[in-house]
Amino acid sequence: MGASAGEGTAIVTGRGQPDIADIDGLGPYCRDGDLVILGVRDHDEQLDEVRGLGITVHTTPEIAAAITDTLVAALRG
Repeated sequence: MGASAGEGTAIVTGRGQPDIADIDGLGPYCRDGDLVILGVRDHDEQLDEVRGLGITVHTTPEIAAAITDTLVAALRG
């Protein structure tokens, strides 16, 4: 994931910098399977790795296609 998304994801899943990813021994703060990342580039180098952890990831093109499909269905009634 991009640098900003990747660091936040690492922290909440307990993979980040230990002094903030495990404050008072409470980390990880989020289980991989409960995490959803939206708007990732479809060519992100870590996309397969992150999905392999059980984290749900939706790329920008996937989101755009879903919006288009929903709008078309709504317009058709």
